[in-house]
Amino acid sequence: MTSIEALIDLQKLAFLGSLCHAPTGKPCHMLFILRLCQFDLCENRKIGFIPGNVTFFRNITLKTT
Repeated sequence: MTSIEALIDLQKLAFLGSLCHAPTGKPCHMLFILRLCQFDLCENRKIGFIPGNVTFFRNITLKTT
C-alpha cells in the first residue's frame, strides 16, 4: 500500500513538471521562473511553493528504472 506522503510527493512532481514544461510565453511558466529567481535572490522570503519544493528535492533521491 502506498502512503499518503508518497502520493502527495507524486502529485508535487507532476505539478512541477507541468510548470517546467509549459510554453515559455504562458503566464504560469513566467510566474514560476519569477518566483524561482526571487527565492534565489531574496533572503527574507523563504515561505510558500518554491521553498517547499526546494526542501522536497533536498530530501528525496530519484531513481531511474
